[in-house]
Amino acid sequence: MTLIENLQSSAQTGYYTKLILNTGNEIEGYIDTITSDSLILTNEDNIAGIKYDAIILWQLFPNSCCNEEIVEQDTSTSNDSEDVENENNSFYENEIVKKIDAFAKNDSIITYLHPKDQPITQVPDILKVSKDDEKSIWDSIFSKYQNAIKQDDMEKIESLSIELEKLSDQYPECATIAYSTGCLKLKAHNYSDAGKYFDRTFEIDNSKDSLYNAIFCHLVAGDKDKALVDIAKYFYEGKTTSHEKLFFEFVILSRNQHEYALFLEIIQSILNEIDSDEEFREQLSLLVGSTIYALQDTDIPNDYVSNLNILAKSAAENIEIESYIDIINDINDELKNSEAGNQNEEFNRWLTTDKSISKIHIWIKEGYNIPLYPSCT
Repeated sequence: MTLIENLQSSAQTGYYTKLILNTGNEIEGYIDTITSDSLILTNEDNIAGIKYDAIILWQLFPNSCCNEEIVEQDTSTSNDSEDVENENNSFYENEIVKKIDAFAKNDSIITYLHPKDQPITQVPDILKVSKDDEKSIWDSIFSKYQNAIKQDDMEKIESLSIELEKLSDQYPECATIAYSTGCLKLKAHNYSDAGKYFDRTFEIDNSKDSLYNAIFCHLVAGDKDKALVDIAKYFYEGKTTSHEKLFFEFVILSRNQHEYALFLEIIQSILNEIDSDEEFREQLSLLVGSTIYALQDTDIPNDYVSNLNILAKSAAENIEIESYIDIINDINDELKNSEAGNQNEEFNRWLTTDKSISKIHIWIKEGYNIPLYPSCT
């Protein structure tokens, strides 16, 4: 089922919706009318008619309204009722837990992600020396692509992406071809295939932009498993503050997909990159709250949760990073002896790959016939 078919089957009059259009504009309001090819939205100021083929992203809020203050009030009321229901449950003592919970229920990470979708049109060096005149094929593809963009012809862009896909599969070590293939797939709203080629680009050149694009595509395509692994790669040896909303999504997916060992792997990786107690204190509430939220469905002893909450409430100047690391290590030890401690095999394969080995060697090992041309740029 396509993105628009999902919208058509899910939308109902009265639902509040947010849409992102192929022009880059964002529009939101109540669904007033649903037709075979369009939606009519209303809000306090406007009435808008939007054709389905202009929509690239959508989000429905069956129980929400357009007034931000009311939305916040409803969220607060919901959290208050949860607090009453869970007054003896220390998971809900933490403010970050409440914040992540509200994000999971009332927001969407997709609206915060802005992928780069401009292909690299310059001919890669590897095609310039090709005996099969593939430089001309490349030039022809992007000449037609420019016309398709002007005409907003999604079918033509998808057709051109298939031609580019053949080149990418022939030269799987070339990041430029893989990335540009992903961009055309993204332009054509073929998110599943776009994610595949952005993943391939990341495998070749370790580019965070490619990984970011892959995350976006997997999320829009609904592939939460791939999205989670890619987000884990994004934050591995990184900083949670580099994209707080994306980190929220990582925490939520880790909990929902029961990937607790993967979550703790990333937390420990982030801690390893923190240089001082001062830097740790800046991220303390986010790290502690995220840990509590992600692990709340496990059978870890409640003492650990209480200790985390005590840590979060303590005066920041008195907290040292070792205090948190000790708790994380204890939790890890508990999980290793349970089903909740299962490792994510895909992430571990990536983690154990020798990053110093040429990607060409990896492709050869996997059975590709790699021509001995100059490096691809």
